[in-house]
Amino acid sequence: VVFGLSMGGAVGHRLAEIRPRVVRSLVAFEPIIRQDVEVETVELRVAFEAQRDTLSSTAQRRKNSPHETVQGAFEAHRGRAIFAAWHDDCLLAYVKYGFHWETAVQSLRGTLLCEPANEARMYQGGPIHVHPTNVHCPVMMLMGGLRRAQRPECISAEKYCVRTESSLVIMPNASHFGPFEDPNAICECVRRSAMQSYQMCNSKL
Repeated sequence: VVFGLSMGGAVGHRLAEIRPRVVRSLVAFEPIIRQDVEVETVELRVAFEAQRDTLSSTAQRRKNSPHETVQGAFEAHRGRAIFAAWHDDCLLAYVKYGFHWETAVQSLRGTLLCEPANEARMYQGGPIHVHPTNVHCPVMMLMGGLRRAQRPECISAEKYCVRTESSLVIMPNASHFGPFEDPNAICECVRRSAMQSYQMCNSKL
């Protein structure tokens, strides 16, 4: 089972397209995907372009301020609105493994491993173009319910599910960072997807 969030979900979809024997089931939370032009509206294309510009400029402006300790980084991020709803275990893992701690370079200690400039370049490419008809494994699309109608990744995922009859699961109180807010719910979805794949394999025997 391959699971991916946001751009990771889009990469997971492309992997399922080019390595079908590797990916037996795909669970994607609000993947940043673009489908064939004929299923997109002008409004959706404009929304994707605006989102790309916003995310890219936000990443470029991000300050990679150092933190003295893991606990200090945890407390600093807990006070930010975007991280306020994250599960404690997820936020702790984020600061433990997403920052430079074991380094001899003092200026890097306690700073993000992902450089803001690299993050900006990733977003500048925009959504990843996928081909649903090339995926033959079960696909489960997940999305948060908060501001769902205004977010292009949600609109695109819903169109994908209508087109392919894939499973769609909406977490009403979740944002784009739903997997970090309610990891137990995500694990249950992955379990269900794995069982579906297992049953499909058995039915072919």
